[in-house]
Amino acid sequence: MPKSIKTYFIPLCLILFLIGLSRINLFKVKASSPIYSITKTDIEADSIYPFQNGISKIKKDNLYGLINTEGKMIASPQFTSISDFKNGYAKIAKGSKFGIIDKNGNIIIKPIYDDVTYFAKENIAAVKINSKWGIANSNGTIILNPRFDFIYDFQDGFLKVRENNKYGFLNSKGNIFLIPSFQDASDFQDGYASVKSGSTWKLVDENGNFQYLGFDEMKQPSKGIVPVEKNKKWGIVKTDGTALTPLKYDDISFLNSKLIKVKDSGKWGIIDYSGNEILGPQFDSITATDGEMSLIVKSGRYGVIDSSGKILVEPKYSFIDNYREGKAIVISLSGDYGFIDSLGNATMKSEFDNIYAFHNGLARVEKDGKFGFIDENGKTVIEPTFDMAYDFTEGCTCVREITGALNDRDPDTVEKYVKWRYIDTLGSSLINQDFNSATNFDKETALALDDGKCVIIKMSNIKTLSDKETKDPYKAWEIHFNKPLNDKTEKDSDDNIIESIDMTMQNNIEVKDENGNYKDVSFEFKSPNTIVINPPFNGYEKNTEYTIIILDNIESTSGKKLSFPITKMNFKVLP
Repeated sequence: MPKSIKTYFIPLCLILFLIGLSRINLFKVKASSPIYSITKTDIEADSIYPFQNGISKIKKDNLYGLINTEGKMIASPQFTSISDFKNGYAKIAKGSKFGIIDKNGNIIIKPIYDDVTYFAKENIAAVKINSKWGIANSNGTIILNPRFDFIYDFQDGFLKVRENNKYGFLNSKGNIFLIPSFQDASDFQDGYASVKSGSTWKLVDENGNFQYLGFDEMKQPSKGIVPVEKNKKWGIVKTDGTALTPLKYDDISFLNSKLIKVKDSGKWGIIDYSGNEILGPQFDSITATDGEMSLIVKSGRYGVIDSSGKILVEPKYSFIDNYREGKAIVISLSGDYGFIDSLGNATMKSEFDNIYAFHNGLARVEKDGKFGFIDENGKTVIEPTFDMAYDFTEGCTCVREITGALNDRDPDTVEKYVKWRYIDTLGSSLINQDFNSATNFDKETALALDDGKCVIIKMSNIKTLSDKETKDPYKAWEIHFNKPLNDKTEKDSDDNIIESIDMTMQNNIEVKDENGNYKDVSFEFKSPNTIVINPPFNGYEKNTEYTIIILDNIESTSGKKLSFPITKMNFKVLP
């Protein structure tokens, strides 16, 4: 169960390492709840937004600017819009023209274009002018003048482009790899793409070599497998043309890295990458989620299958959301909200009007316009009394309370009666100050407004381990503790599990990418003092940075806890 991060305890030490590398010890220090520093700046704002990798967007007089975690204005409010940051860059707009700004506030591409894309990890972006697209590098220099009708996203190191209704490819440097001469083309995947030249479909590899397999149509390859069609019937073959299934399906497409979905007589089923049938065609739709689960729909009702195609939840709900922390929010046919675990067990909570995804072991709930939180057993741990609340992150969240009567004609009443504050997982205040507005923490820093001025809030007693690198997108990380962990399973009077080591891992360890997106990793209790963080089902993305965040609600068998309220480590998956 969630426990207050304000509890004092004797420290439990932790060693986090990548298998094959040296171990890194945490110093044994007296543990404490997070210590916060509050810095009020002279930067005025009407609205604020959460930090993303050290940068926050602010709004003043309907224009947007940027500040960093040190409270420095790195871009004054001058833009009509600023997008979220991605790969260290954000789209900016002045009027109807777009450009790109970096995380230091440098305008890389002036807002003079009709549209732009984000800089890809390959450090090139697409720019649009007069309905044509070109390519710019990270210095803002145009390296391909606008000539293309459309430029697609990078896939496997290549950009698909369209010119005069013909398709071609650019390489990672923005140079033309294959001139636009194809009637159709898939994206590259695992070193191959399918292209149509005249009426003939071929495979092309990353070296520009072509291979004709003799089919009427081909889709994007994956892991050496290609969906192919002849005489209106689909099957799968290897990239050398070896058949894995008969050509008997009406449609076919990849579901995830293990399963392929096939369509017959208007219904979808599942086969594996060897062509073996797992589930016969019977579903209206099959949709992959962010993790290893997939949603199935039959007669308008939702269910769940796992990565092997096993039905975990028969289609019986009106809606099922993505899994997060081993649980997915569901809505029953009668409109009641609840959640299911990774085994398909359901906990329905008809007393709430809405339930949101789990974060740090707690799910936000709504009742009669008020917000509170429940734990993984459905128990209400923070009553729904707040006018607004964000999801928990890094062991805390911010909530809004209205303390008096608001008057739409008198904006001063908003400043007087609308108060934001930060709470821990038991609902206790973490900071003895209220704010006019506040954001959640991102990498131990949050932004608030007090009397119309920006306030920087930082957690200062966080343990940061040395950064790591790996070339393996499926690398597992091990966490070693100096004492055996408490893996005792507790049950209530109805024999429901209310505490276990699996819950502890899911609720207190998470991995986020460089854009702050949660990654659906899994955990393994390997030994009494070792936990393994397994990679996402489809692996980590190459050339991407990630952060492992470990909260202190992990206890040893003797009740000792971690030395710091938050321990984190950054790692990068190399190309």
